[in-house]
Amino acid sequence: MKGMTQFDGEYGYTTYYENDGPIIFLSQHGARGITANKPDNITNRDDGCWNSNTQECDWLHPYPQSCPPGSYRSVQECRALTLSDSHTLTIADCLYDNTRIGNGITELIPHFITVNIHRSKLDTNRDIDNGAQGSVRAIQAWEEINNLSWGFISQAKNASVNRCGW
Repeated sequence: MKGMTQFDGEYGYTTYYENDGPIIFLSQHGARGITANKPDNITNRDDGCWNSNTQECDWLHPYPQSCPPGSYRSVQECRALTLSDSHTLTIADCLYDNTRIGNGITELIPHFITVNIHRSKLDTNRDIDNGAQGSVRAIQAWEEINNLSWGFISQAKNASVNRCGW
């Protein structure tokens, strides 16, 4: 059992193991390989459209859809990273399993947050437009991780601050 309390996101694409330690482990690209969670009801993320006037990417009109007037598909400026990082979940698991803060009598256990969906469907390290690209379920999972009021990262930070006073 990873944590004192386990919270799963609405669609099971995110998990937060709430604990009492002041350390937070986050694995945002852990879903990998053939067994990676790639739900059909979330479109694959794709490269965006570069608007040369605003010098910004438009992620809500990705290729192969038409780019809005004044913009064009650009792999150079608007690349959507969709490959999984190597071994991030394995590394985070190992660190979590081997990190305890204590004095031999009591111990504090780190918080642990995972994204259980392949990066080709959701990238919680990017802004919401790039990371979720308009998919309702991907937006929900992105918010579960990143929302500043109630997201898992905020919950873990607040618990750590309350525990340590900083």
